[in-house]
Formats: sequence, C-alpha cells, structure tokens
Amino acid sequence: MFPTTTQELLLQSAILPDQVALSAWREWKGQTDLEKDIDIGSYRLLPLVYKNLQTLGVEDPWMGKLKGIYRLTWYKNQALFRSAATIIDNFHQAQIQTMILKGAPLIVNYYQDFGVRPMNDLDILVPTNKKDEAIELLLQLGWKPMQFHWKDFNKERMVYRHAWGFVNPSGQSIDLHWHVFSLSTEKDSDVTYWDVSTPISLLNVTTLTLDATNMLLHVCVHGGQWDISSSIRWIPDAFYILSRAQLKINWDRLVNQAEDKRFIVPLRLALSYLRDRFNAPIPDEVLSALSKIKTSRTDEKLFRTISRQPTFLGNLPMYWYKYLRSLESQEQKLDLSNLLGFINYLQKVKGVENKYDLVRWAFSRASLRIGRALRGMDQAA
Repeated sequence: MFPTTTQELLLQSAILPDQVALSAWREWKGQTDLEKDIDIGSYRLLPLVYKNLQTLGVEDPWMGKLKGIYRLTWYKNQALFRSAATIIDNFHQAQIQTMILKGAPLIVNYYQDFGVRPMNDLDILVPTNKKDEAIELLLQLGWKPMQFHWKDFNKERMVYRHAWGFVNPSGQSIDLHWHVFSLSTEKDSDVTYWDVSTPISLLNVTTLTLDATNMLLHVCVHGGQWDISSSIRWIPDAFYILSRAQLKINWDRLVNQAEDKRFIVPLRLALSYLRDRFNAPIPDEVLSALSKIKTSRTDEKLFRTISRQPTFLGNLPMYWYKYLRSLESQEQKLDLSNLLGFINYLQKVKGVENKYDLVRWAFSRASLRIGRALRGMDQAA
C-alpha cells in the first residue's frame, strides 16, 4: 500500500510543485537506472512524472524517453476507450445501465489527460441483476472470459465474485463489475453508489461514474490491496481527486459509509498518509473521527493480509478473513459447523464441483508456489 523511500521520491516528482518536485526528481534519478532496475509500479508513474516536469520547464536527457512512454500511454488509452465506448453503447441498447470505475473516470474528470495514467483494462459496472445479460452480450461481441484460476468461468462462482476480466481478439481487456468493491458483495451493497452517481462522457457515449466522495473511498480502499503492477498508483489518484474536487467531497458521508462497509482500516491509513507525506487537504476532524471508530480484529487482519504480497498460502488467509467477516455480519460465532462451512465456501468461491477437486486445486497451487520459490533460490545462488 505504501511506497518505498525511492518510490516516494518519484511520487513527489510526479505530483508536487516547483522545487520540491525538481529536488525529488534529481535524487530519484541519482538512485535509478531507467533501463534496468525500475519496478512496475514506478514505471507506471513515469507518464505523470513527464507531464509534471514538462510543466515545470525541465530540460533533461531523460525527457525524450519519458515523452515516448507518455505518448504510448495516450495511444493505448485512446484505443481502450474506443472499445469500451462500443461495449457501453451496446449495453445501453440492451437496456443495461452502466457505470465506469477506476482509471477511465480518473483520466476524464481528474487528470484530464489521456497520457498520464496507464490502464491495464477498463472497468465497467452493471447492476447486479443485469450481470448475466451483460456477460452474455459480451460473449456475443467477441469478448472471452479470462481464465484466472484452475476451474473455468461459471455462474456458481460469479455469486462470490465482484467482477470478471474479459479479453478481445486484439488483446485488450476489460473488467466487468456487478459490485464496486471485492469486499462488499451483498445483494444490495451497491445501491448507494448508483443513487449518487454522476454523468460522464466516454468519447461519444454518456454513462455514469462514482461521485467524488465515493471515488475517493474506492481509490483508498482498492489501493490498500497488494497488486504487482499498481500498488502505489492510488496515491496520485487520491491526490488528484482531492486537488480537483475538494469542495465536492462530503466528508461526513465518506466516514459513515466507510464505517457501514467496514472500510475504516484502509481509509484511515490512506488519508493519514496523504496528509502526513503530501500535505493533502484533509480536514483534521475527519482524521479524528476515523481514529475514534473501533474496528474488529478480523477487519484489521484482513486488510493487513491483502495489503501484502501473498505468501506460500496464497490467498487462503484472505478467504478465511472474508468468511469470518460474513459470519460476524450475520452475528454468528465460530464453531465446528462454521469451520466446515468454510470448506463449502471455498469450494464455491473456486467454482469446483466437489471436495476432491478442491484438494486437487489446493495441491496444484501449492506445488506451483514451491516451484517458484525453489527457482528463486536457484537464481539467488
């Protein structure tokens, strides 16, 4: 969730003004070989670094390379937006309401530049009760579901997921969502997001997106989840929301909604970091209110788990804490029957037909992780 010291220098050069950004850039550049040792998260910040340095009038031998990365990002985003606009138009013709999440609305409403924020995919939300229709339409349009796991895409599994990725013959990808958050997938969990959504134009197609308050919540909560490619990107995303739409954020609603959805832990960490390290305009009373709200040990362990790179156990701890959260929400205590219930829950999450297949899946994943660990040890030796 939080950057290393070197990554923080790059973040400063990407989003801060004047001499602070210039000093951070020079220090970061002195520590980095752009051709060899830059991590994925840092690389994806380079278009924004280019734009900020260009605005500051920087002349640097690296600016040509950064400009090329910026232009490639601009081109890929334009192409992805065109494909997404076609999908949304088809959804609307089929009477399926849509909302765009994450990168696309951030680019349009907050960054206001197609070249500064790379996107792996474009996220489209549909109402939960329209999920099956939307999936069927995507398949008709030539998009195929990504096979993330051992078992294939199936309807049973969709009940326990918030989204699924699809890819077209050109290699572009989208995430079709029927829930905004992966940690909030109850039947009516998204009603409030639809109720206060705002219109947005995606090229020539009008759709909806989260309002500024919910966008900030989404960025902070999603940013608290480990991701190999974008674990620090939430910081400029949140910074730009706060910079461009500070007066539109309903802080009371933000805190109340985080408490209702049990998102206090990541929101408190994210806002405190943004205020402390980047002087983001976050009111004292908001941080004070968040600090006074009691959180459960399950929530704390869950968000601590998902903020780190998976270990030998993979995502099993995450599923366990999500299962405990669901029990707590139903005011059930952990007992033997609920322990057995976790096996049934895991079986449904993974979309396997029986417990034998679940064991086989677990063994195959464990073998894969052991192999990767051994290869890493060989390389280190």
